[in-house]
Amino acid sequence: MSLKQVPVITLLTALIVSPATLPAYAQSGGYLQVVVPYAPGGSADIIGRLLTDLLGKQIGRGAVVVNQPGAGGEIGSAYVGRAKPDGNILLFQAPAVTIAQTLRKNPTFDVRRDLAPITQAVESSMGFYVNPEVPVHNIRELIAYAKANPGKLNYASSGIGSSAHLYTELFKTLASVNIVHVPYSGGSAFSASVVRNEAQVLIADSLGSPRPLAASGRLRMIAVGSSARSPAFPDVPTVAESGLPGYAVTYWLGFFAPAGTPSDIVEKLNASLVGILQVPVLRDKLAGQGYSVIANSSADFKTFIEKEVSKWEKLVRDTGIAKE
Repeated sequence: MSLKQVPVITLLTALIVSPATLPAYAQSGGYLQVVVPYAPGGSADIIGRLLTDLLGKQIGRGAVVVNQPGAGGEIGSAYVGRAKPDGNILLFQAPAVTIAQTLRKNPTFDVRRDLAPITQAVESSMGFYVNPEVPVHNIRELIAYAKANPGKLNYASSGIGSSAHLYTELFKTLASVNIVHVPYSGGSAFSASVVRNEAQVLIADSLGSPRPLAASGRLRMIAVGSSARSPAFPDVPTVAESGLPGYAVTYWLGFFAPAGTPSDIVEKLNASLVGILQVPVLRDKLAGQGYSVIANSSADFKTFIEKEVSKWEKLVRDTGIAKE
């Protein structure tokens, strides 16, 4: 059963909510908007819709997802960053939110300045894929092939500043290989480019659009990027164990509010979301799709975000990636 098919009423059986426990702001009327800054149908959209529906029922008000794709998620993130900080609009974002400002000469958006972290909801492994015509079956062979053929392999991403872009640049730096970046406009486009052999290497959410392409043999999955093997792919080794120690990246999704949102609202939202994410049936469904529940505190999520931004700032600085 996919996440799209998870019955919300089943997940709500463990969420017993009485009017007395509802946050005060839930009584204010109107809909809670959750901005997903990507096109419908991807991992962020599917999980975002599920959690938004559950959150609305948990706090006793209508809740809707608004898709605002563009610029690798930066458009939707900046929109929420400019919104009134009253708890009525939230952002559900992925790793790209920590990358955007590192690639701008004069950034107009900064996750540390413009957003208030609420909770990191889930994380999953990133998958390393190659076109089946590339004669490699693991990371050691990929590194050796890339070194023997400098500049002849292309890697695809969903755009400059996307997680696939920076995750592959990190791989190139640690492996000391020359693989050429070819940016595309979205997840399905950059996955398809590797199928067509326009690009030969892809690092992407292992549970997103590449998964069915790999299952059908049109892509070859050779590793996962996380520090531990993915429960969804227990037989697929990590990058670190198969040739590149020290490499570890994950795909994660989390909730943010506009900066300046009162701390009591942030903490009430955190409590509601953490409670939802701890429901056993939801955790089991997410685990079955390869996602681990994080459900951390707003303070811990803030610390995580700051470390992520610092990591990508260092990578951009050390590699000399051109800023826009």
